[in-house]
Amino acid sequence: ITFFECDDALIVSAIKNSEESDKSVIRFFDIDSKEHNAKITLFGKKLSINVPHNSIKTFTEDGEELDLTESPVNS
Repeated sequence: ITFFECDDALIVSAIKNSEESDKSVIRFFDIDSKEHNAKITLFGKKLSINVPHNSIKTFTEDGEELDLTESPVNS
C-alpha cells in the first residue's frame, strides 16, 4: 500500500502516530527552495496543497493539515 505519492519536489521527513489523537501523521518539506502547488495522495486521499518556500507541512491520515508551530523551550 502506498501512503504518500507526490508530483513535485517534496521529501517525507516523518511518519508517526499523532500525540493528540489515534491518527497517523506525515510531515514533509520542499527540497528545492521554491513554492509548490503540489498534488499529493496521502493514505489514498488525493489533495491539492500549497507548500510555501522553506516550509514544513504536516497532515493527518485523513488529509487534515495540522498547525505545528514550534515554540522555544524555556530553560
